[in-house]
Amino acid sequence: MKRNAFTLVELIFVIVIIGVLAALAVPQFRQLQENAQLTNIVKYYTDILTSSKSAYLNEVELNNVAMADVNLTQLYDFRGNGWVISNANDTATYTVSIGGANQTFVVGYNNAGSITMTTTISGAVAATRARLAEKLTVKTGMIFTGANPDVNATVLPLTE
Repeated sequence: MKRNAFTLVELIFVIVIIGVLAALAVPQFRQLQENAQLTNIVKYYTDILTSSKSAYLNEVELNNVAMADVNLTQLYDFRGNGWVISNANDTATYTVSIGGANQTFVVGYNNAGSITMTTTISGAVAATRARLAEKLTVKTGMIFTGANPDVNATVLPLTE
């Protein structure tokens, strides 16, 4: 007897295999996406730490710009989606959704020679917050402890 089609059992078996593969792939994709977004925060943090002092010295010492006249956009080039620069150019905020909640990275310049970088991790899932805090601590040295363990503030003095 010659068959021209698949049996119902064969079709159900293929659908089950596709469902199992999808169930395994979706969580991995979400974790890869979260890691990529977290990597952006780590990159911005380390770039600002390494480049701001030299940019500040260039502006103040070489270009003779007064300390109070330096703004944040002269110290770092904020590019990419997610950045919002304040009108006075003294605060830049990077917001990204990780783990179903908005995570923020705020960089502020106080016109007195220091930059403050504040990272706030939030969300309804405690495990996600803990994982984000651990990765940021390992990669950047941020410490999320104290009265509000979801917030880290780092002050970077630009003058020696």
